[in-house]
Amino acid sequence: MDNSFDINLRWIKIGMCYLPAIACSICIIYTALFDSSLVYAAAMADCEVSSSVPTVSVSIGPWEPQRLIWVAVMLIHTPMRLLITMLYPTIWPQGKLRNFLSIVLFGETLGTVLVTIFHVQSIAGEAIHALCFTFWAFASGGVMLVTVALHRVNGKEVGSKAFVFSIYLIFSLICAAAHPISTKLCYHWVYALFCLCEYALMATTTTFWILVINSLSDHFDRISFTLSKSSHEEMLPTVKQPITFISMVIPYPSRPLRVLLVDNYPDANGSCIPWPSMDRTQRCPYPGWCLEILSNLVASNNISVEYIVEKPGANVDWGRLQPDNKTFSGLLGRIQRDEADMSCLLYQKSVLRSAHFEFSIAVSEITPSFIVREYPITLSSLLLNCLKPYKDSVWICILIGVILQMIFWPLISRTEIALGLRKKSDRWGDSVWGVINDWLNGGDHHFTMYSGIFLRLIFSIFQVGLLPSMYTAAVLFALLSPSDNSPLKSQNDALRLLSSGSYKLITDKGMWFYQEMVASSEPLFVSLREATANNPVVEASDAIAIKLVDQGNYIWQVQDDMSSMPLVLTSCFTIVFSQGLPYRSAHFLFSKGNPWRPVIDEAILKSYSMVDTIRRRYFVDRIWDPSRSDCPKSPYAMPGATDPLNFWAIFGVFALSAIGLGVAVSFLVFEIVVDFIVNFRERGANLKVRNEKKKKKRKIEVRDWMKYSTWTSSSSTTSTK
Repeated sequence: MDNSFDINLRWIKIGMCYLPAIACSICIIYTALFDSSLVYAAAMADCEVSSSVPTVSVSIGPWEPQRLIWVAVMLIHTPMRLLITMLYPTIWPQGKLRNFLSIVLFGETLGTVLVTIFHVQSIAGEAIHALCFTFWAFASGGVMLVTVALHRVNGKEVGSKAFVFSIYLIFSLICAAAHPISTKLCYHWVYALFCLCEYALMATTTTFWILVINSLSDHFDRISFTLSKSSHEEMLPTVKQPITFISMVIPYPSRPLRVLLVDNYPDANGSCIPWPSMDRTQRCPYPGWCLEILSNLVASNNISVEYIVEKPGANVDWGRLQPDNKTFSGLLGRIQRDEADMSCLLYQKSVLRSAHFEFSIAVSEITPSFIVREYPITLSSLLLNCLKPYKDSVWICILIGVILQMIFWPLISRTEIALGLRKKSDRWGDSVWGVINDWLNGGDHHFTMYSGIFLRLIFSIFQVGLLPSMYTAAVLFALLSPSDNSPLKSQNDALRLLSSGSYKLITDKGMWFYQEMVASSEPLFVSLREATANNPVVEASDAIAIKLVDQGNYIWQVQDDMSSMPLVLTSCFTIVFSQGLPYRSAHFLFSKGNPWRPVIDEAILKSYSMVDTIRRRYFVDRIWDPSRSDCPKSPYAMPGATDPLNFWAIFGVFALSAIGLGVAVSFLVFEIVVDFIVNFRERGANLKVRNEKKKKKRKIEVRDWMKYSTWTSSSSTTSTK
């Protein structure tokens, strides 16, 4: 006995979209034609004027037979909406957007039910009905917004859905403004505008859901319910058997699924024995994340598969477009020529690939990164450490402000002296260095002219008040913030380094990133295309690329599922930068019109939890070698964020002080030398004068002594006689 039944998506579209739209239109027309007097009395009740245009709430709410029609349609509509609420999020990859989509979908369903129950004349009152309607409107807008975001993230066409969402947003804003204006200012034409915008909200919501279900119908025809018997069959009636499985029914092709297997870790690990290993073992705990995903998909869906296995370790041509005949070489060429249905690799969409191949729905996602060598820590970098919180332009502006102050301060002082407003003085305040004196000591330099008073006001606020505080904050930031030696702080840094030619970009020209650089209109890729116009991209193998990065002045573009990532993560002095880079969904790739693509899509839809578990085990929970213990230590090691500050952390502050003292000592020596040279002759002349005076004095002393001696001798002779 067949224990399953199917529902065609066409019936879901009718029950969820067309029936409510028709019922709402009938209720509005019936109310306008046959209950116009009631509408006239109920509309704008607090105003002297009124309107005969019915709102949606009045049309489906209190009066019969409109309410009976609406409730009957809701009995059909609500189960269909609940079914889509459960099913629709499962077609998207695991993530925050998918979880939020489930929440807003349930909120929209709940809002529809609440608006029906608490109508405008219910016992709850009109205010509760307005609150329920607002809740529904926000939930509907949230569903549209998240759906558009999911389409963009996963590379799907969003033109029509984004347009409908824009129209919905415009009418929502008009409704939000028109209702309070009409009730407060009693403008009947504003009330009529509010009613028309309500009609438009219903129409745009219906149109949006028709587009969503049509996008599902492009791949699937119906929903199949499989019923399973309970273990307590004798106690439960048959009609209460639980639903255990919901799936989209897709016929399988008659031939097996042909899969190319190549050694490309982490997609498929060729070092595992035997090769290929489909399951984890003690000897091979990581057989390859793509291989694990694919083996689970084919096993859980009973897909017949034929593996085309390449020898592990062999050089593989991943496939490039041949300009002469517009076909691909290598692996992509084999898929394009229908030698295989797919490969055990996950691809990202690009303009070039989309023109020649088809993609499955998103299996997972990858994050591109830039690999760059960190700046080496040198004495010069430590010296500038205390200046790093402010850019060069800020310090230049500060220096210009100080110089201008030093020019205009003495200029105004000299002008006041020339006009007789101030006595001539040689004090510090009348010179250029008086600015520094007032800066350091406060000073008492007073001006008579208003220009000087205003200048001193600016001086007090800017240089005496603001600049010392700014420098204090700069020094504290330099001392307390962890060392950051990355050349890349943002995308703009990468673009600037590439545009200037100081760095070169390394990438694989066969990868989606380079293909998007060539053809994409996304702002980042356009900027990269311009930055590398005169600085060509370097193409190198992984081993050569890591050596070039280690030399410095190279930026290597990689992504987290590349085989080179373990090498990158264990390399010394390399930095992985991925902030703001556009992540991409990862897909299986098929030739155009391949019959196995819808089957794999269906299998992926049912296996997102398994895919997420495998991805986390390979890329999130696995630890490669975060310590890098074998890397040489820098002689100028900086402390970590939680370590005590060492000498090198505050080296710049001490170095600036030492430089200042050195400059002062140099000026002292210079002044001594200049003073000695300039005054050398004067000192020599003075010395000569002093020597002549000494000689003259000695002559006088000798002469006096001789006179004295002569007199003494004469006196002795006289006394003898």
